[in-house]
Amino acid sequence: IRPRMEALSDKVEAPVSLVTLTKDFVITVIDRVFSRSNPRPNIIIDGPFPAYCTAFGKALLASLPPKDIDAYCAQVPIVPFTSHTVKTIQQLRQRLEKSRREGVALDEREFDESIRCIATVIRDETGKVIAAVSVSDLVTRMTLRRVPGVRKELVETAMQISRDLGYRG
Repeated sequence: IRPRMEALSDKVEAPVSLVTLTKDFVITVIDRVFSRSNPRPNIIIDGPFPAYCTAFGKALLASLPPKDIDAYCAQVPIVPFTSHTVKTIQQLRQRLEKSRREGVALDEREFDESIRCIATVIRDETGKVIAAVSVSDLVTRMTLRRVPGVRKELVETAMQISRDLGYRG
């Protein structure tokens, strides 16, 4: 997985993260790589990260069965990190549905005002979601104009990783 993450990071010139979601709905960072042209951007690189206001968290939550999403929504206290953070469980559910439909999740300055992040899931040979991969950077670098190109590269890389792991869907 790491060589594919490194190639993506160098291509989009931004950090790439590999994360997973625990049974307690905590985001665990498995690996993170930085591009050679942007080796240490000024962004938060350590967790814990809340799932409801991060791209990788929303990508992973959106892949869960409805009963698990219900369990998450019943227990999570929505704490706004920025003015862009969801404020209600209904807003969160809408964003998760959008992520499920589009196959990617976006963190539009929801966790940190200065960060934009895009994430999608990685599947194993059975089709089960096992992790998420994301690209994040300062909003001054990852402008809205860059998002479609980064999204395309991210989705292609996630599919390549999934296929490397045996996924054939």
